Amino acid sequence: MEVTGIVRIFAPKKPTTTKNMTTKPEIISGWAARIAMTLLVSVMTTVTAWADSAFSGGDGSQDNPYQIATTDDLNQLAVDVNGGNSYEGKYFKMTADIAYAHTSVWNDRTSSENNFERIGYYSSVYKTCFKGTFDGDSHTVSGIRIYQPNSDEQGLFGTVCGSVKGITLTDTRINGRSRVGGIAGCIANGGITDCHVTATVALCDQMQGRDFGGITGAMEPYDPCVISGCTSSVTIISDGLAGERFGAIVGCMMNYSTLVSHNLAIGATIPANMRNLHGAITGAIGGRHDHNYYFDCDVAGSSTNVGIAMSYDDAVYHGSDIPGVRLALPVSGGTDVTVTLAPGSENGFTYGDTSYAGAGERTVLSLSYGG
Repeated sequence: MEVTGIVRIFAPKKPTTTKNMTTKPEIISGWAARIAMTLLVSVMTTVTAWADSAFSGGDGSQDNPYQIATTDDLNQLAVDVNGGNSYEGKYFKMTADIAYAHTSVWNDRTSSENNFERIGYYSSVYKTCFKGTFDGDSHTVSGIRIYQPNSDEQGLFGTVCGSVKGITLTDTRINGRSRVGGIAGCIANGGITDCHVTATVALCDQMQGRDFGGITGAMEPYDPCVISGCTSSVTIISDGLAGERFGAIVGCMMNYSTLVSHNLAIGATIPANMRNLHGAITGAIGGRHDHNYYFDCDVAGSSTNVGIAMSYDDAVYHGSDIPGVRLALPVSGGTDVTVTLAPGSENGFTYGDTSYAGAGERTVLSLSYGG
């Protein structure tokens, strides 16, 4: 973008005399030149910063959000947030699927390929977390490879202090130390809704770290802090048994102000660890759960799908499910019969073309017949 501007400085034509000083026109002209140069540099700097933040369109307002359509857009967002621009009060919307080029497969735990810098990270004053509203609009992000085995808060977003929704993450590998998640490494005073982590997403723990979760690694004890309407088929890979707090939805919930509600873990693989802090929904409980379901998950080598929803609450181990978490059962009506959850039904979960009912839970279904 080329910007042309005119800066005019008007100097006196005649010498200006005061009691103790006479200022010559040529001296004023020198000042004028320096002032003009300063203003011009200032204008150019301002325009450059605006251009970098233009993304693929939009102005960041709710009615005209910044458009995220390319890898360059996501990369620029990471640069901005990591540099201290939290985009508080700004809106973003994906307008296309985004795919990163890569050279290794999604579950190659030996690869050190790194092609992405997470968006934001944790700091004591949250200057470097994302505070805006990001709407994936049901688009997909794929091909991400993060190799930061000695760094925390790794994911598509490092730390979310705003709102993220509507993103599907696929063909992705994220290697970090602690607070590692598919959508976000950490949620601190924010929320993630209607996001999906597919079966080709791997979170790798090589440093015997903690807090690994398919949607987010950790939920900080700040209100509101919510995960809702999400699904996860993540594979978590850990070297050894010293790591802990692994979950398909969230690794660790810090306290009661956090909420995990209406989510489904399906086909996730969660490794064992020495403290048994692992689960198909949550690795370590400190918050509230409401209408969460799991199906066909492998937790610590167990595929029985009984009593593997989560691990502990205030250091008390739970060997079975607790309120708010249930085994999910797919419902089917047989030949020429379609079964779905009834409109407005609070119980159950629909994922793709399949509806799931919680074991032992009353679920209202709708049946339709057709050849």
